[in-house]
Amino acid sequence: MLLFRLSLCLMMLATRATSHLLGDTCTIAGNGATGYADGAAGAASFSGPSGISTWANGNSILVVDTGNNVVRLLASAQVSTIAGNGRQGVADGQATSAEFNSPSDVATKTDFNTGMVTALVSDTNNKKIRFLYVGQEQVGSFVQTSMQQPSALALAPNQATLIVSDLELHQLLTFNMADGKTSKFVGNGQRGYQDGATASFNGPRGLTFSPDGTYILVADTGNHVVRKIDVGSAMTSTLAGAAGMAGYQDGMGVDARFQSPYGITIDSVGQFAYVSETDGNRIRMIDLATNVVSSISGSSLGLAGSQDGEGYTARFSGPKGVTLMNDQVLLVSDSNNNRIRAVATKDNIKIDLCVSSTTTQNATATANELNLDARVSVTSLLSMILLLAWTC
Repeated sequence: MLLFRLSLCLMMLATRATSHLLGDTCTIAGNGATGYADGAAGAASFSGPSGISTWANGNSILVVDTGNNVVRLLASAQVSTIAGNGRQGVADGQATSAEFNSPSDVATKTDFNTGMVTALVSDTNNKKIRFLYVGQEQVGSFVQTSMQQPSALALAPNQATLIVSDLELHQLLTFNMADGKTSKFVGNGQRGYQDGATASFNGPRGLTFSPDGTYILVADTGNHVVRKIDVGSAMTSTLAGAAGMAGYQDGMGVDARFQSPYGITIDSVGQFAYVSETDGNRIRMIDLATNVVSSISGSSLGLAGSQDGEGYTARFSGPKGVTLMNDQVLLVSDSNNNRIRAVATKDNIKIDLCVSSTTTQNATATANELNLDARVSVTSLLSMILLLAWTC
């Protein structure tokens, strides 16, 4: 009877092994080496990937490969270059002959009448917003002159307005999709920290709209906080973190601590926001109903590494852009690891995109993190097997 129950339990555990729990992390593209190679997802190479976006229910993933000055496409477990020739410069025209200069982010706009997808790219060092007609292999530039260092992009739900974070101006800019004109949205133009109608920021990075378009969340990287901006009034408040106080603490609102928040996105129902910490090497989750911040993947002490695994055993190194795929999987540009990672945002989901890494992964973890008192002796292991058999 005991053997039967144990066999049944092991079958159940085998079924569990094909699904993932909240925070489980795997690599979906990149061999970990700095380079530039298309091909099978696990063998492809990147150089400091940053911005990331999806369309077609997440089956097509665009990655801004900043160090290579190109835009890459991940689809059907294959990586290809769809814009840029790898040289630093500025040139429009045929997509793979176009040139970029340290592009940072990408957002996708879909024409629901024709199905055409336009990729919007912040070409940071060229001080431009570029556009790529996906499938037509053409790159162009919007004519504007008021940007200094465009970084993150957030397209409004109505697709009429693009919000751009400008690192040099410490402002968020409004970019009109109809005429390409740019105007200041929030930020007094001075590096600092202030809420209200005359808000100030410190190197703002990631941006995301709420599903209904009524507010924007901003990863205010230099201030180590997440800010919230009411779109109607342009009033700014602090959602989580304390300005100038970097750290690793989970908690509610201003009691939480961040270490250089970078990428940010919100799920389709406005329940949770997900934040990457480029210096904290973690992925955080904010419950938008309570403002409670929790860590879901990466070292609780901010240790860098590249290993896949469950929650706090996984490692990142300088994660940047994030985007959601069907509200179940968070895609992360793990910049210093030159990989694209996938993180489960719910329990018991399947991530079909995982690939085997072709380079050695850093599996180091501290005794504090791994809870060495949880190690089991042979005796306790036998006890666990008996308990498993009778409780499974």
